[in-house]
Amino acid sequence: MYILSNNHVLADTNRGKRDDAVLQPGRLDGGRQAHQIGWLRYSQRLEARNNQVDAALASLDSEIDYDITYSGYNLEGVNDEVELGMYAWKVGRTTGLTEGFVSAFDVDNVIVNYSDHDDEPNNLSFDGQIEIKSQPQTTLFFSKGGDSGSLILDEYDHAIGLLFAGSDRTGITYANPIQTVLDSFNAELLLT
Repeated sequence: MYILSNNHVLADTNRGKRDDAVLQPGRLDGGRQAHQIGWLRYSQRLEARNNQVDAALASLDSEIDYDITYSGYNLEGVNDEVELGMYAWKVGRTTGLTEGFVSAFDVDNVIVNYSDHDDEPNNLSFDGQIEIKSQPQTTLFFSKGGDSGSLILDEYDHAIGLLFAGSDRTGITYANPIQTVLDSFNAELLLT
């Protein structure tokens, strides 16, 4: 059993090493060694250009109780047929439950600033991404900082993407297509 999230979350933007501790809450939220829930196992390396995913896997400590429902909802499958205007929702660490819609897909040259460390490229480019905007009647932002790693689902509770970036200025969120993420690890999501 693995935990799926982003490289920049679990592997500290390429700085993490296999068997590094994974904490919940994370270090930025006050997590300490006593909060360890698992170990970093795999991460897709982030490069300056042509990234497809910002993703990593961690193994879960066998002593940790977990619930595979998604905020009380069952994950019903994977949808790799993303369409313009498609309903999307997620539960994130910062914004909680938010609703939105796919405003674009197969978006290339998405530039994300990973400015946490001086020894790695700061502005990284991603291709083939999903763009999501919030539902105007619900909230201005579909996501904010701290929501990275959230699974994004469609109206039928099928996973469509892994949230990895957003803009505080425009309110746009970007997600890696979930099937691309899963294929990069030769993995499957555990369904309920």
